[in-house]
Amino acid sequence: MSSTLFVDAIEPNLSSGVHIAGGTVQTVRNTLSTGTTINSTSFMFTNLEVTITPKFATSKILLMFTPQVFVGGNYDHGMGFRIDRVISGSAAYIYQDTSPYDLYVYDGSSGTEHSWGGFRSLNYLDTPSTLLPITYKLYARSYRTDFANNTAISSNNAISSVIAQEIAQ
Repeated sequence: MSSTLFVDAIEPNLSSGVHIAGGTVQTVRNTLSTGTTINSTSFMFTNLEVTITPKFATSKILLMFTPQVFVGGNYDHGMGFRIDRVISGSAAYIYQDTSPYDLYVYDGSSGTEHSWGGFRSLNYLDTPSTLLPITYKLYARSYRTDFANNTAISSNNAISSVIAQEIAQ
């Protein structure tokens, strides 16, 4: 005896809580085109952020920050980054550079000033364990007080971006 099943379409019931481990549940993206001068050796908010509301408390959040950075001066200089997670108004940093990100080349023989501009890739996999909305914020700092005003994010209207992906577990 044989059976035949005929259907016009099969659609998943997303509200059932069924998901495939390792699969992308959702993707959220945000961009920044207004420049922010990083004029401190303390961490400053870059205005680059993204908010995501996980569908599952067991999910991980893959963060991909791509800030456009600029550093200028006349000798070694760098920039550091930090990522904060904010849930219900409570903030905690989840990533911080442990050493300066050197963005600058000094020509010691001629004393010539050099500047560097380009994109930095900063990725982090977070395990927030919540269903509440989460905002991830990027902070930056200058590593030299004498060139602090020569450090910027999204200068000259360049586009910085951040992507947050919820990954099912």
